[in-house]
Amino acid sequence: MTVAEKGKILGRLNNCLVEKETGELGKEVVLGEKIGIIHTDLKVGANISKVVALKSNGNICSRGVIPHGQGFVLTEEEKSKIVSNSNSSSIVKPYRTGRDINQSSRNVYVIDTHGFTEQELRTLHPEVYQWLFERVKPERDQNKDKSIRTNWWLFARPRTDLRPAIDDIERYIVTVYVAKFRVFQFLDASIVPDDTVVAIAFSDAYNIGVLSSRLHITWSLATGGSLEDRPLYNKTTCFETFPFPTPTEAQKEQIRGIAEQLDAHRKQRQTQHPTLTITDMYNVLEKLRSGEALSAKEQKTHEQGLVSILLQLHNELDAAVAAAYGWPADLPEEEILERLVALNKERAAEEARGLIRWLRPEYQNPQGTQQGELGIESKKAGKTAIATAKEVLAWPKTLAEQAQAVQRALQLHERPATAEDLVRQFKPVAKPQQTQRLQQIDSLLQTLHGLGLLRKTEQEQYVK
Repeated sequence: MTVAEKGKILGRLNNCLVEKETGELGKEVVLGEKIGIIHTDLKVGANISKVVALKSNGNICSRGVIPHGQGFVLTEEEKSKIVSNSNSSSIVKPYRTGRDINQSSRNVYVIDTHGFTEQELRTLHPEVYQWLFERVKPERDQNKDKSIRTNWWLFARPRTDLRPAIDDIERYIVTVYVAKFRVFQFLDASIVPDDTVVAIAFSDAYNIGVLSSRLHITWSLATGGSLEDRPLYNKTTCFETFPFPTPTEAQKEQIRGIAEQLDAHRKQRQTQHPTLTITDMYNVLEKLRSGEALSAKEQKTHEQGLVSILLQLHNELDAAVAAAYGWPADLPEEEILERLVALNKERAAEEARGLIRWLRPEYQNPQGTQQGELGIESKKAGKTAIATAKEVLAWPKTLAEQAQAVQRALQLHERPATAEDLVRQFKPVAKPQQTQRLQQIDSLLQTLHGLGLLRKTEQEQYVK
C-alpha cells in the first residue's frame, strides 16, 4: 500500500524483510524502515530513477542471439555429420546459454547463417541448408511474424549491433541476464551467446575488473530489477548508465592484473573439477563473507574452487577499483550509489558540453572527434569547422568559485595535470598576476586532494 502527500518532504518506507508462517491465521512479518525522500521508483536514498544512459557506454553491450528453432542447435555428433566432408565449419560455432556459463556447459554448437541469402546458403552449404529446411522451416512456417516466417534460415534476432563490436577482438565479457550472483567472465570470440547472456565487447581485463568490482555490482543490483528473487542485468539501466572511473595508467594496470588472475582462477578450478559450477563457488564465497559455517558439500566446493583465494582476489579488486575513483574501499552501499548517481549526472553534463569519455574509442569513435563546446563539429558552406578543444575560463573572485573553476579546468584537460597545465586554461593576465594565480591553483589542487575530491598520481599530477 502506498500513501502520498503533496510536496517534497521526508517519507517513511517499510519493506518486508522476513515473512513466516505461524500456523495460525495471518503471517509473521518483519519490516525494515527507511526515512527520507521517497523517489518515483519507491526507493529512499540515491535517486537511481534520475540517472541517464551515457554516450560513452553506447554500442558495446547487447543480449545474445535468438535462433528461434531447435534445429539450429547441434550436439557434437550432429555437428560432425554436417561439417565432415564439407566447408560448413565456418558457420557452425560453439554456443553458450546462461545455464552453460553458470552451471555446466553442454558443449553444443549453433548454425549461424547470418549474412546469407537462401540461394547462397543452398549453393555454398547444401548440407546445412537441408538440415535447416527439414528441422527449422516447418516450425517457422507456423510463426505469425512475417519476417521470422519468411527468413526461416536466419536467426530471429541476429543481434547485428553486437557482431561488429566483437568482430575484431579475441574475447569478450559476458554475464548471465538472470542470475543469483552477478559474475562477469571472458568468452572466446568464436563462441556465440544466446539471449540469456549479456555480452559486453571489451577484451581488456581492466574493464572486466571494473565490472566485477563491488561498486559496479552494487550499481547493477540497484538499477537492474529482478525476476522473482534473482537479479536482472539490464544493459540499458545497469551498463549504459554506469560511470567508469578515470584511473591513472598505474591504477589501470593494477586492476587489469587482478582481473586476469580472477578470470584465470575460476577457469582453472573448473577445468580441474568439471562438476564445479560458478554458482556453487559464489554460494560458498557469500558464506565466507558472512562468516557462516559451511556444510560438508560446501566445504568440498571450497576446497575444489579454492574459494578463499577467490574471495581474496575480489577484495583486492574492490580496493583497486575504489582507488581508481579516488574513494575509500569500505564505503557503505548507500554512499556508493549516491556517489555514482552524482558521477552519472556529472558525466551526462560533460557529454552535453561535448566531452565523451569513450570506453572503447577505437571502435566507438574511430575518427577521434569530440562534439560540443570541447570540439564542435559543424558544417558551414560545405566545409567542416572544428572549434578549439579547450574552453577559456575566467578566474572567479571568491575562494569557493575558484575551487570550482579549478575542478572545471581539470575536467577540460581530460588527463592528469599540474598547476602549470591548468593555469593556461584561464584568461591570461600580466606576469606577476599569472605567478600568483599559479600559486593559487597549486594550493587549491592540494586542498581538493586533501578533501578527497581529486586524486594525485605518482607523477605529482592531479586527476578528477
